[in-house]
Amino acid sequence: MEGRMKRFILLAVIFIMIIFSCLPLFAKDEQGVQSSQNTEISQSDKILICSAVFSALGKIGEAKANGILYAGLKNKDFFIRIYAIEALGLIGDKQAIPYLANSLNDNYYVVKISAAKALFRLGDVKAEEALKGYLNDQDPKIRYSVLEDKVDIFKNQLLPVLLKIASDDNNPDVKSKAIEQLGLLRCQQASDAVLAALENENPQIRKSACYAAGRIGIKKAIPLLIERLGDSDIGVRSAAKEGLGILNEKSLNQFFWQDIEDKDPIARGGSFIALAHLKDTRILPILLKEIISPEIPTFLRQQIARALNILKPGIEDFLTSNLAGYKEFLSLDNLEFDYKINGKALTLIFLEALQNKNDPLHKDAAFVLKELNNRVCLPGLREALFDSEPGIISDAAFCLGEFRDKNAVDDLIKVYSNLKL
Repeated sequence: MEGRMKRFILLAVIFIMIIFSCLPLFAKDEQGVQSSQNTEISQSDKILICSAVFSALGKIGEAKANGILYAGLKNKDFFIRIYAIEALGLIGDKQAIPYLANSLNDNYYVVKISAAKALFRLGDVKAEEALKGYLNDQDPKIRYSVLEDKVDIFKNQLLPVLLKIASDDNNPDVKSKAIEQLGLLRCQQASDAVLAALENENPQIRKSACYAAGRIGIKKAIPLLIERLGDSDIGVRSAAKEGLGILNEKSLNQFFWQDIEDKDPIARGGSFIALAHLKDTRILPILLKEIISPEIPTFLRQQIARALNILKPGIEDFLTSNLAGYKEFLSLDNLEFDYKINGKALTLIFLEALQNKNDPLHKDAAFVLKELNNRVCLPGLREALFDSEPGIISDAAFCLGEFRDKNAVDDLIKVYSNLKL
């Protein structure tokens, strides 16, 4: 979800940049520009697709992509340079170090920080000191930029700095991000900082602390998380539900059931996730009814897909015991587990939606398939790389990266080549 939000922000910024840069073209040849737009992908869409392709190639970790990534380092658009840098760091080929070192001198601080993170991942000793310097920079935007995205670089040498930021940083955005990262790392050493953050006056910090408390497994946080169920901020309340669900606080089962009637999609999504973590399979018919409803917002549809994926191990347990009341919702075609609605596998429903532009589920389909986490969808996502809609192409690329689909590498490289950047 965060990945999609980051790309939405990226697209908005790119769109503004492209509009201003293209204004002179309209004065010169309005008719020619209009004709070009009818036949070519816009520059902003090219940047969005390229960023998603580079991100996917980095996550998949295929060195055969290095050639196009090196080219990306020289691209005039700094978004593309950032994603090329991140991908080269993730692939782990130390031959990229000299190329990445040049990016430390980029004009954009976000590019320089990305290069330092990639070099640190590749074992460059100087990069560690550079990152520590950025983490201690007076400018909160600099500190925040280091904490974005991949967290594994903080596991060892940088962990003490991250713990200090979580406890002492005076910027709420930076502090919140540090707590979020410690939660993703499941860092037991962060327990005291998380407990304190649950009572912080800033709602974003409280929200990150609720998620972190669950992921780290801080049982002492349960009373504070229960308090947060009455928080004034809806995001904090939803995060508290998820934290309590992960901590298996079954005493609140009935409360979560009552809250699924809430009209706010954030509140309902939090209850669905909590009940899924509690392995309450009674929620299954409701989830399957809701996920195909055209009326619900994208956020809630993705939360429902997450809940179904979380619930899957509990449902699979029924396959070896009692399936009473659930047979109509489960599919075992070719020994592959899936949910089903009206006799059709759920993955197939969203694959068909991905291919059909008139389907009300079309634009949500790729990310729902990612959240459902069924690799049966991979051929369909690869096919979507050659869709006519830039948004679908970039969504498919991003999701294939999340699946670490090595069979998608050649297609991803072809998509980049077709962009002719």
